[in-house]
Amino acid sequence: MRETEFDASAIETLVEDIGESSAREVLLVFFKDAAEKVALLSAIESADEIDAITRHTHSIKSAAAAFGFTRISSLARKIENEAAGQSMAAIKADIAALRAAVENAHALSLF
Repeated sequence: MRETEFDASAIETLVEDIGESSAREVLLVFFKDAAEKVALLSAIESADEIDAITRHTHSIKSAAAAFGFTRISSLARKIENEAAGQSMAAIKADIAALRAAVENAHALSLF
């Protein structure tokens, strides 16, 4: 994973704090939850659902930042902050980029 996409120190701290096995479990929950939220975002068909868009992206943003997934957090922040002024096509493109970042991080993670 490119260094700009991931801050390994966050995971190192997590492992130090709760152990490798527990860290693995927490990260698996994060990836499952992020994938579910991205799926919900992908199903949104109208920019009128801005509350759902911002709620799901806020959750992803915060959790990703806590685990050091800077690319995921950055993309989620962008969607959260800019969705209200974008077309649905632009929102969908950003959600596709977020989905790819989540899938990439999960595939390349150590857990």
